Amino acid sequence: MISADLMATPFGRIALVCIIAVLAIAGVTWFSLDQPYLEISLEHGSDLTISSRVGSIVLEPRDLTAEPSEFIDDNIIRRFYQRQDRLAKIIAEDEITLETAGQRRVVSPRPRTLSDLPLIYWAQILTAIGSLAISGWVWSLRPRDLPSVLFALSGLSLCISALAAAIYSTRVLALPEHLFRSLNAINLIGAYGFGIAMLCLFLIYPTRLKGWRILLPGTVIMFLAWGTVATLSLLNILLFLPAAYGPNLIMLSEMIAICFAIAAQYFANRQKPAEKAVLIWFGLSVMIGAGAFIALTATPMIFGSDAFILEQGYAFLFFLIIYVGLAAGLRRYRLFDIGEWGFRIVFYMAGIFLLVALDALLVFILSLDRFPALGISLLLVGFLYLPLRDLLWRRLVNRSPLKEHELFHEVIDVAFETTEDKRADRWITLVRRIFAPLEWHEREQTADVPMLKEDGLALEIPAIAGLPGLYLRYPWNGRSLFGTSHLNLAQQLFQLMTHVENSRGDYEKGVAEERQRIARDMHDNIGAQLMSALHNRDSSRKDAMIRETLTDLRDIINDHSRPVLTYEEALADLRLEASERLAAAGIELDWFIDVEGTLLVNPRIVHGLRSIIREAISNILKHSGARKVSVALNFSDTGYSVKISDDGTGLSQIPGKGGNGLENMHTRVTALGGILEFPETKSGVTLHIKLPPLLERLSL
Repeated sequence: MISADLMATPFGRIALVCIIAVLAIAGVTWFSLDQPYLEISLEHGSDLTISSRVGSIVLEPRDLTAEPSEFIDDNIIRRFYQRQDRLAKIIAEDEITLETAGQRRVVSPRPRTLSDLPLIYWAQILTAIGSLAISGWVWSLRPRDLPSVLFALSGLSLCISALAAAIYSTRVLALPEHLFRSLNAINLIGAYGFGIAMLCLFLIYPTRLKGWRILLPGTVIMFLAWGTVATLSLLNILLFLPAAYGPNLIMLSEMIAICFAIAAQYFANRQKPAEKAVLIWFGLSVMIGAGAFIALTATPMIFGSDAFILEQGYAFLFFLIIYVGLAAGLRRYRLFDIGEWGFRIVFYMAGIFLLVALDALLVFILSLDRFPALGISLLLVGFLYLPLRDLLWRRLVNRSPLKEHELFHEVIDVAFETTEDKRADRWITLVRRIFAPLEWHEREQTADVPMLKEDGLALEIPAIAGLPGLYLRYPWNGRSLFGTSHLNLAQQLFQLMTHVENSRGDYEKGVAEERQRIARDMHDNIGAQLMSALHNRDSSRKDAMIRETLTDLRDIINDHSRPVLTYEEALADLRLEASERLAAAGIELDWFIDVEGTLLVNPRIVHGLRSIIREAISNILKHSGARKVSVALNFSDTGYSVKISDDGTGLSQIPGKGGNGLENMHTRVTALGGILEFPETKSGVTLHIKLPPLLERLSL
């Protein structure tokens, strides 16, 4: 059994529909095979005497009538059922005598097999399966939607009607009167139910007509009462309604009412393209399918014909136009708003059904063993059905021609075009490539997010950061309407484009800020240093200043990709540079860093520290004669200090004491608000720099 949780899912509901269909068809087929079978049938004609132990009867042409509804005279109908009952009793015996044209033979009825069932039987079974499966599929996806429920009721009613007719219209000569009348009544009840359900459906779909709350129950009550009286008369329970005013007139009246409802819907939706498209497709399917059945069966009898134009069993096939037409129009016109997931369910169910059907055919018809039959079935499904399923999926389900990663690359290309005009052109090209609309135009923004318009006929995509808003109509070259999946795709595209545009704005802002920083540093530092070098008369000092300026220029450019660093990161490259310079002169470097917490360094201070330490190292190399240099850095919330010590000749022996090198260091320290000191030492020189806490703590 199907659990309640599974029944809450579309798959569970459609599985229930399939189980009901299989059980109903199996029951009808068993009932049809349970009849005694003679080597004669309704196609053998009359002028035949059939006799057995219980009596004899001469066949008349009316005895061979497949559908009692062909009779509109009450006396003829009663006599037909009486003769059917008598025939059924005669052929139920073990031995039956057949006599015609002076020839006499005795036959014994044998069990009926599947191969004995005529083609018209399978035509009615196909109609029952098709109507129940497609209408049940629609209901399983939208079980609480009134139009879907009414459509499902129409399919169920047609299935009941076709299955009952399949039994009695392909009988072996006769059925007992009570069974025949009951089956015919079930057939007509199903036919009445189909008409009522379709009429109610067109009262509310695609638009609910004015007064539908009165028309719908009124329609149900009127035709239900009429059909009930006709059915009771057929069952010989209430002889009140003449046959002339019974089944055929009821079905014709329902068809006329359906046509009026379709016309009213067309008038109500004449200004609504989407609803009108749905109505034309679905309405024409119903008018052609049901209309052809009524025209070929019920109508001729009302106007005095003595037989149907086409046998009812084959006329049932016209109803498949309704359900096959609906299946074909589901994607194009969004009938009942079935989504892509609905097609996935039906494709999976079709695969399972095909596998089971092939396996049963190979086992029961071709008498193959179970395991080879299952293997062959799997092979056939894999090589035939799966490629066909993929083809149908591509035809029925409209998808973007771009995959997700391709869509991302296309959006990136749009965002980083060089000019706004080029970006706008490329954006329009991308959207048109994805949705292929027949009509499109730029539109001022009226919404903040993509929205479906005109009930799926159009899609609006708002403007994005300088890109134009777009209004698309008739997607995929007019072969479909926009659905929920297409709206989701448009929203994904819109969000991706918005994110990329914001990122591009941040990127351009960062570029502008970095340009301003470089320009400011070049103006404040490089320009001043070049002017100082230009006016310096000492050529050696001028060369040194130019070299320092080039070094500073390199530092300014290097800061492009790292405007804010931690203390260790900011001075790591300087440590390497100092170590290499001192090592080339045979001087050992000890580098100590003491950092309290994790702090961020102001780029301006980092730039000053580099210049100061470089200058100090240059002085040591030129004048100290030292063999060892120590650089100690302390960084805390209260400020930080730099101590540079060597074991050289000492400050008093430095040539050019108080020269430009020391002056430049003093100037840079002062500019940073710090103090430059030379504490006394036993040997060498110690340089001590103290700076205030101008650094910001890193938030962790």
